[in-house]
Amino acid sequence: MAEHRDTWSAWAEAIGLPIAAVGLGVAAEAAFPGLETPIIPFLALVLVAIRHRNRLAWVAYALVVTGYLLHTRFPIVHPVRPAEATPDLLILVAAGALVVYGQMRTRRLGRRASERERGEAERFRKLLTSSPDGIWQVNAEGITLHVNDAMAAMLGTTAEEMIGSHFAPWFTEEGLRAANAAFERAKRGEPVAVEIALRRKDGTEAWTLCSTHPVLNDRGVLVESFGILRDITVRHRAEQERQQALSLLEATLESTADGLLVVDAEGRITRFNERFASMWRIPSDILSSGDDQRALDFVVSQLADPAPFVAKVQNLYANPDSESFDTLRFKDGRVFERYSMPQRLDGEIVGRVWSFRDVSDRERAFEEQRLATEREASIARNLDAALFTCALAPDGSVLRYDYFSKGAEALYGVSREVLDTDTGFWLQRVHSEDLENVVRPAIERLVRLQPAVIEVRYQSSKGLHRWHRSHLFPHREGGGVIYVDGIEADVTERVKLEEQLRHAQKMEAIGQLAGGVAHDFNNILTAVIGYSDLLLTRLKESDPNRRAVEEIRKGGERAAGLTRQLLAFGRRMTTQPRVVDPNAAVRDLEPMLRRLVGEDIAFELRLDPSVTKVRIDPTQLEQVIVNLAVNARDALPGGGTVVIRSDTVERAEEAGGGLGPGRFTRIRFSDNGVGIPRDVLDHIFEPFFTTKDPGRGTGLGLAMVYGIVRQHRGSIEVRSEEGAGTEFEILFPEAEGDERPLPEPASAAVGGREHILLVEDDPALLVLGREILSELGYHVETARSGEEALAALESRIVGLDLLVTDVVMPGMGGRDLARAAVARHTGLKVLYVSGYAGDFRPRVDAATPLSALLEKPYTPLSLARKVREVLESAAPSTEGAPHPDLSLPR
Repeated sequence: MAEHRDTWSAWAEAIGLPIAAVGLGVAAEAAFPGLETPIIPFLALVLVAIRHRNRLAWVAYALVVTGYLLHTRFPIVHPVRPAEATPDLLILVAAGALVVYGQMRTRRLGRRASERERGEAERFRKLLTSSPDGIWQVNAEGITLHVNDAMAAMLGTTAEEMIGSHFAPWFTEEGLRAANAAFERAKRGEPVAVEIALRRKDGTEAWTLCSTHPVLNDRGVLVESFGILRDITVRHRAEQERQQALSLLEATLESTADGLLVVDAEGRITRFNERFASMWRIPSDILSSGDDQRALDFVVSQLADPAPFVAKVQNLYANPDSESFDTLRFKDGRVFERYSMPQRLDGEIVGRVWSFRDVSDRERAFEEQRLATEREASIARNLDAALFTCALAPDGSVLRYDYFSKGAEALYGVSREVLDTDTGFWLQRVHSEDLENVVRPAIERLVRLQPAVIEVRYQSSKGLHRWHRSHLFPHREGGGVIYVDGIEADVTERVKLEEQLRHAQKMEAIGQLAGGVAHDFNNILTAVIGYSDLLLTRLKESDPNRRAVEEIRKGGERAAGLTRQLLAFGRRMTTQPRVVDPNAAVRDLEPMLRRLVGEDIAFELRLDPSVTKVRIDPTQLEQVIVNLAVNARDALPGGGTVVIRSDTVERAEEAGGGLGPGRFTRIRFSDNGVGIPRDVLDHIFEPFFTTKDPGRGTGLGLAMVYGIVRQHRGSIEVRSEEGAGTEFEILFPEAEGDERPLPEPASAAVGGREHILLVEDDPALLVLGREILSELGYHVETARSGEEALAALESRIVGLDLLVTDVVMPGMGGRDLARAAVARHTGLKVLYVSGYAGDFRPRVDAATPLSALLEKPYTPLSLARKVREVLESAAPSTEGAPHPDLSLPR
């Protein structure tokens, strides 16, 4: 109403004052006819204009003045003279005066209304100040205009600190989302009541019940909004605790392994958990029907003997304060334990709680334990191992044996009568060394009531010593007697396997040594063979020194053959494995094998046509076959039979030699020769071990066989007895895929004019390589280390075509050098040279566009061919193209 009054007052003043001014002007003109300029109206208009700064007032003033001028100054428009218009003028003056009076009256009324409003505002301010609830006033942008002391105290701050700040920082993250939603609704003029979380100045949380009251202008736009906030933190916390308690109770009821059922005093179901429904397998339609009798009938129908169940229920309903426990057995074998106790509220029984626990597994476990005990007793009676109990005197002597399982007779090789009467039978059969070194210390431990585990050699009834392992557990009973419970088993096979493992580990160590020796030896042989070839090219056929050089070269070749055998034993040779048919490989070699073994030895092939293929280097497979055939021939000095068999076997357990379970191709070489003595059998795969006369063998044949087999993830075992022949058994994992042909040999050696950087740490080989390549026309630069090679690359102006580098060098190795060189010379090709390339593997390496490997010892011809082959090869794409890489010891 006050806003309307102010509007009408403004318009009354805007219109009334000009009318009054015009009337005064007309009256003055009438009173003073000679007055030509309407000074009074103009002065009045200026005052009014200053008073009212709006365009509507200016338009009204202009219209009135214009009308006045037309009326008074231009009789051609309005011919009436001022003197003739006196009544009109008086009426106009009166009207203006009336309007002015009305405006003044309105102003007085407005002042009174303003005083009332100020009084109301003061009362409202006092109300806000004294309200226990928080009052928060914000404008349309969310800026705080006013808060009362209760609101500031609620947030732990002051009103001065809040005024002028946005409301957002005073809410928690969750509360701010709710506050923003409420503010958006306030902008639409919608009041909201919501529980909302505030953040106090100290960071703690305060929960409030907030009601918003938006104030809109006459255009429906939010001007400001009031929020009334009541602190409900205590109530909210109590509600949360109550909800948590209810949630915990609900979770407990649902998570317990027991089925819970609650009924009222009349036996009607009031509550149950899901476990109860699932245990009793009650259909959901029965539970949701609320028909307690249907539920009871369904429950009773599952029981093996329902009569006691029903009787117990009736008895408890007749005696509401009774508790009970019983066991329920179902037709399908399930077993439940049932607990029941009354439900009380304020001391009054209002119902009953039933708890059902499924103990089927426990009952089943009890039954299984009973059966297991019976089975254990049966097993103990028939076990190959011996279970026993004996009594020891304080000095450790055996007083008696109280118990022996049935398996003791077979294990010890003596009758039951001996077991029952002879207390010293066991000690009499233990190997004398083990008796002193193992048994005596163990008895001393048993006397001190300490358990013991021993392994001894026990003489069987056949006179052979077999390994026995015993677990002994002492305990003392009355009279000072020490009783020992023990179990003893024959572990001879396990001991043999452990011996084989130790042997394999020893062979691996020897193989690593052989590989290292071969690496250094190949450097020497490369110089010997290379310089021999260079000399031979320079000596005429008639030169008397030529034969000596040829013998030097032959010696180098023989030495190279020995290093290859060493590398094969040590599994360090570079191989080219592919999928091959072992039967075909044996048949292809059959003519040569028959010539090798001789006419006095029968040679038989018994090859299974369904044998599976294997992945192996074909050349090395041939070496294995030939070496084993020669070994069999040497075992038959007076003639005999050699048989090669092949078949496929499947092992569910580990197949020896570290092979896991799976399908394997088995190749067996057997002869009926002299056999291998026991003391020799443990060493036959060791390099340089031989029983042949000097000059008849190097001792590397079987070592090479062992290395090749192990390098191709296979295993080899030998079984032999003196005078009964020998059999070698080889297992290779079954391979999938088709046979692939071997790559074509390299092209003939030719020279070129390309630029080559040769890097070799051996001075002799560095000079040799430079001479070979220079004679072929290449521009050769040399370096003795990776660092020296990089320095040479930095100073080069002419491009480099090929890097020939040794792999293993002090400091920077060949692979690191190649990567650094390729980074400086894009498109550079690399030829690695190594006397030890056992771990050479292809891989994608964008830093080495093209690389290859040349093994030492090499000849001038092989070096020339390999260099030409690499130079003429096209650079492959870097996406998915395989490139050789070396993972060699530094």
